[in-house]
Amino acid sequence: MVGTDYPYGWTSTEVELVMNTPGLSDEDRIAILGGTAAKLLKLDE
Repeated sequence: MVGTDYPYGWTSTEVELVMNTPGLSDEDRIAILGGTAAKLLKLDE
């Protein structure tokens, strides 16, 4: 996981890439788009 406090603008390009990648399950997409980070930070409880 990589993070920064630099205020990068939000773009949907990365999200669209994940959403349009064939072969990924919904669970894979959730994990890639924040589910894994939420688990590591214990935010999913």
